[in-house]
Amino acid sequence: MRYQSTTGLDHDALDELVRRVIDIFHSRGVDLSRHRLPVKEHVILTLELLRNNLSQTFLADLLVS
Repeated sequence: MRYQSTTGLDHDALDELVRRVIDIFHSRGVDLSRHRLPVKEHVILTLELLRNNLSQTFLADLLVS
């Protein structure tokens, strides 16, 4: 799926951001296996919230469907 229009980042920039977030989590000893969503989905949802001023409820409904 393409996310550039909703996140403001192209595929390569989004992947780089996800890699950096994972590196930060690992350097702080955070266990990512306990989360239901992959880190990439967390990053995409956060960018969509910030860029489009969407409600969390709205994004949750999009994610579930």
